[in-house]
Amino acid sequence: MTRVTDRQILTQHTARIGRTRAEQSRLQEQIASGKRVQRPSDDPQSYSHLERLSHRLAQLEGAGQTAAASRTRLETADKALDNMHNTLSRVRELTIQGLNSSYNTNDRQDIAAELRQLSDHFGALTATRIDGEYVFSGTKTDTPPLADDGTYQGGGPGTVVEIGDNTRVDVAVIGDELFDGDVNIVQLLSELAEQMETEDLDALGDNLANLDAAEEQLIVGRTSVGARISRIDVAETLTEDIRLGILKEQQDVGDTDVASAISELLVQERSLQAAVQVAGRSIQPSLLDIL
Repeated sequence: MTRVTDRQILTQHTARIGRTRAEQSRLQEQIASGKRVQRPSDDPQSYSHLERLSHRLAQLEGAGQTAAASRTRLETADKALDNMHNTLSRVRELTIQGLNSSYNTNDRQDIAAELRQLSDHFGALTATRIDGEYVFSGTKTDTPPLADDGTYQGGGPGTVVEIGDNTRVDVAVIGDELFDGDVNIVQLLSELAEQMETEDLDALGDNLANLDAAEEQLIVGRTSVGARISRIDVAETLTEDIRLGILKEQQDVGDTDVASAISELLVQERSLQAAVQVAGRSIQPSLLDIL
């Protein structure tokens, strides 16, 4: 028959006390941090699940940042197009004024001077940049969209970015059909200023139709930009819904049920007290030890 020695008894009690203290430490850490799973040993399956959720959140965050940058780029284009349209509206007002028979040569010279200023302003707007890149140059963002004569010299479409969960958008805004489509707007504005200076009223009247076409070009372009901004709105809303769902799942899987953890901690404290008491009684000195 195997005799259990005092050393063996002591080893058993020490191990039990050690396990109880380790469990107490784990519970105290969970309560303090609010996290039930912080390392693989806490719960391997849940830890792996949480890692996948964290990776998914990182993907969504990256797409969200891209969506925000894309929105800024397209909203910059939209604001410039709005300013351009207002510029053409003012050009129309001045042209109609100049066609009025009550205006004299000096009046038309003043109008022509303002038309040239508006032409310069329009040209500056076509060269709008953000972060050093030309907004209306398509994929050739390092090149001004228009040459001096108003012809398009930028690139085409192709700047496709991911803005959400399997959602992409092309943020390249192409100035070709905007500024050099059926009407070359820069050339038109220059012609209007010159015709006003020379008081060529017949040519001014004929160019009003071209001014209508120029405004329509900008409206069509702005509609396209607006549609892409709306697409980003939808993507951002969907991304936020998905993100909130993942955060909720993370809480359900990895967060501490504080009430249950505190209850379990109290049980472990009582277990530790009992273990210490039992250990103290079990390893009282024997008569042989005293002798």
